Amino acid sequence: MDLTKGSIPRIFIKYLIPSISSMIGLSLYILVDTIFIGRGIGVDGLTALNISLPVFTMFLCLGHLLNMGGSTVYAVLIGQKNYKQAQEVFTLSLISGIVIALLFTSISLYYLDEICWFLGSSKNVFQMVRDYSKILIVFSSAFIINSVLSGFIRNDHAPKLCMVAGLSGNFMNIVLDYLFIFVFHWGIVGAVYATVLSPVFSILILLSHFFSKNNRLKLVIPTDFFEKLYRIVKNGFPSLLDSIAPGIVIYFFNQTLLKLNGDSGVAAYSVIANISFIGNVMFIGTAQAMQPVSSQNFGANQMKRVRNVYFLALVTALFFAIIKTGVILAFPAAIVKMFNSESTELIKIAGKGLMIYFSAMPFVAINVVSVVYLQSIEKSLPALMITLCRTIGFILIGLMVLPRYFGITGVWMIVPLAELTSTLIAVSYMKFKKALR
Repeated sequence: MDLTKGSIPRIFIKYLIPSISSMIGLSLYILVDTIFIGRGIGVDGLTALNISLPVFTMFLCLGHLLNMGGSTVYAVLIGQKNYKQAQEVFTLSLISGIVIALLFTSISLYYLDEICWFLGSSKNVFQMVRDYSKILIVFSSAFIINSVLSGFIRNDHAPKLCMVAGLSGNFMNIVLDYLFIFVFHWGIVGAVYATVLSPVFSILILLSHFFSKNNRLKLVIPTDFFEKLYRIVKNGFPSLLDSIAPGIVIYFFNQTLLKLNGDSGVAAYSVIANISFIGNVMFIGTAQAMQPVSSQNFGANQMKRVRNVYFLALVTALFFAIIKTGVILAFPAAIVKMFNSESTELIKIAGKGLMIYFSAMPFVAINVVSVVYLQSIEKSLPALMITLCRTIGFILIGLMVLPRYFGITGVWMIVPLAELTSTLIAVSYMKFKKALR
């Protein structure tokens, strides 16, 4: 299918349905994973999970760097009909992912105990955090390779296969979660094994694309190695930052919440952060549906089509944001009880936090779609600056100021204020730099 021709809404829907389906599957698997840990292991399990999340985030972000950076360059080259260089970009991205995974695994395992203490593990959950993190690290290559393959295969006009692979892996995780935690009683180790086997299963399904007659992804010897690698990293760096930032933010949030409310505050944030991620994946899915269309049309210099798909994605993401915020505001306590119904303190803290935290959703929708749009047309610097503001800069400033005056309520206010300010910056850039011409 030629993305530079035909109806933009029809093409967008063709990509949107698989992308959203994959993201819903991912969010359900994360939701069920957190519920199983909360109910099968307890508050200590939720605390250990949240403390370990930066480790998980670290290698996910490395995968996103190569996924978004490499697949964007690949799609632009396809739009320019430069198929040989597109294949070189794919080869280089996959090889880079394998090398990065091996380096990350080696270094992280060597400093494992130090990493666990640094992340804020207390003595009573240290062993849980260590067990969870160690197994995650050993399987880091599976997450990175799965991310790289998914990005390129989606841009190679096979979004449905990516959907099937993602949903199948997520369903496998849910089944294994139940078996390992409730049947075999393996505790936190069972939970993490269920998590790491999910991308392995997805990779096996994705590999079928290489036997398809429509496959254009081939391993070739790359030329202009460093020039192409720089282009991949430059275009993917905003995604790297967007992925690594939650790990940084979780670390500082955990430290602040430990001082304000101890382990209960961290457990409450674990619930809020996981529900927030479930919300964000809808925006990510919408942006992923937009990216192949905007990148290939940008490569073909079809800027009117690029602009049209951006606005279509923006309206779609805002629709999801309004629905999601309404559900959270209507049933905050009931949602928290899904994770743990025994701790009244957790229900009280997390319920109030959800109502404040989720007021950010419309702004998150605008920011996520706008950043991916800028990446898709290779405007990496403004995409990076907006990402830096919303994910780290304004968050850290808020952490230094708001909890001092508003306590734990101030912690929940940080993200809405950061996202609102970043939206104003993004809209101003689009208007005054005429990024939608």
